Amino acid sequence: MGYFSYCCNSCGDHEQFDCASNCIVKVTLTDSSNIFVKATYNGGGYVNIPVKDTADIHSIPLVQFSDFFDA
Repeated sequence: MGYFSYCCNSCGDHEQFDCASNCIVKVTLTDSSNIFVKATYNGGGYVNIPVKDTADIHSIPLVQFSDFFDA
């Protein structure tokens, strides 16, 4: 969790603090279909997904950090 350096397939390596919080997240719906939504990574293992046409925001844990949330 937190912000990490990364290697983008399009623009190459980035420094540790050269991070962006905007992201695209794949969400699997109850009918097993997938959608992609624009979200914001909060640095704590969650993404914040705004609900269209409302002020609501859903905070959803990222799958790659799910082992840490069991504790």
